[in-house]
Amino acid sequence: MRIPIESLGTVTDWRDGITWSAADLAAQTNRTARQLIEIGAGRGDRIVIWHGGSGRFFGDLMGVWKIGAC
Repeated sequence: MRIPIESLGTVTDWRDGITWSAADLAAQTNRTARQLIEIGAGRGDRIVIWHGGSGRFFGDLMGVWKIGAC
């Protein structure tokens, strides 16, 4: 069963207080997926996300998963 990203809650970066809505995460997810496809990444590829602890990280992680990479 697929859960639409838009149905998810929010992510708040406790360090700077920025809150990412489901729409923000969806936009980052799609942006990351598009950028990865543009550089030739795809299903089964291993991707390193060189940052963490923010809403952007979760958007990037879901973008990697969206194209079938890990």
